[in-house]
Amino acid sequence: MSEQVITEQRQPLGTQPETDPLPPTTVESTLVGSVVVSTETPSADEEQGSEDETVPRQKRVFVPNWSTIIACVLFLILVGEHVVPLLWPVIDAYLHPKATVTLFAAKQPLTFRYTFLAVTGTTDQSQQQIPSRLLSFTTPTKQTAIHTTGIGYTPAVQAGTVLTGSDGVRVLMDETASIPAGNAPTFGIATVPAHAMVGGTEGNIAPLDINGLCCLAGIAVKNTTAFTGGKDPQAHPTVSPTDLTTAAHQLASVLDPLARNGLQRQIAETQREVVPVQCSYNTLSTPTVGERATEARVSVSEVCKTLVIDYTALQEQARLRFAADASKTLGWGELQGNSLSLTLSPPVFLDSSHHTYKLAVTASGILVFHLSETQLQTLVTQIAGKRITQAQQQLLTIKGVQGVSIQPARQGETILPADPNQIHLVLS
Repeated sequence: MSEQVITEQRQPLGTQPETDPLPPTTVESTLVGSVVVSTETPSADEEQGSEDETVPRQKRVFVPNWSTIIACVLFLILVGEHVVPLLWPVIDAYLHPKATVTLFAAKQPLTFRYTFLAVTGTTDQSQQQIPSRLLSFTTPTKQTAIHTTGIGYTPAVQAGTVLTGSDGVRVLMDETASIPAGNAPTFGIATVPAHAMVGGTEGNIAPLDINGLCCLAGIAVKNTTAFTGGKDPQAHPTVSPTDLTTAAHQLASVLDPLARNGLQRQIAETQREVVPVQCSYNTLSTPTVGERATEARVSVSEVCKTLVIDYTALQEQARLRFAADASKTLGWGELQGNSLSLTLSPPVFLDSSHHTYKLAVTASGILVFHLSETQLQTLVTQIAGKRITQAQQQLLTIKGVQGVSIQPARQGETILPADPNQIHLVLS
């Protein structure tokens, strides 16, 4: 295949083309397919140009991330809910400054003494009566074996004889003596039973201990034989009351906590003891007290009792009376928080049928000056637009106010704002 190749010589810029004296020459040649290999490393610009020519450039498209957008919106809402309420008072205070009026409240400690009646059953508050309740708890029975320590004696047996002997022992005839008439030298004789007036062997008088005249003229009396049968008392072991007390004390370490804990569980949170707990023991022995025995088995139980009052009712009645008396005394204020304290003196027992006790109570508390929201708003309206000094004098005339501090809305102002909404009244 043949082609025509036309060559052209280019002139440098800015120069005039020279006139070629020779006309262009036409060269005929034959092109043969060939491969040209370069021995030089292509430059970066050439590589970039090659890539630009071979790789088409992609078009970028913006795709919104909705989860991120929603999260940002929620964050802004959350920030707005918390920041705006915090910043608004600052902004409002800057745009509409307020005057601050502080009232310093007076405090006064007071003490009053009252008398109440603790009554079981139905109570009447108008009579200063407080509900009370008698509590009792008995423990289960415990048993223990003991050795008896009591001593008993057999009864003395009296012996028989007559009248008063030479040793001073008195005797008593048991039957009437009928003496037949005598005929000398024989005398009338009668024999009757008798017994000594004392017990034991002391009444065993000797023969002829009684030998002399007696009773009527011509009557003689004698004991011809000794009197016998009198015996002195014989000692033997028995169960004594002390033995039962000893057994109760042995079991006290077990029974006493049971009794007191059982009683305490019956006391409600609103109740309080006014009478000390009183405990006693119930004892029963086999054999019983006084019977002959060297050992015995004793059953013991403990019972505890006390009187409790409704302490909540006492506090309420005392608080009402304290508030009324404080108002009469000072004419202002109210009881401060939980400052009221009650002190009970030992109760005085009055009536056993209703277990009535007289309670002497000392009530102490602190009365503090107080104004309601309505009263505060009324004062704000009264001092609005007045001079600060005039407002101070007016507020100091209120009973229970011991000091007044006024901070104007703007520094240097001597008059309070005429708008009550721009006055902030604080009771301290």
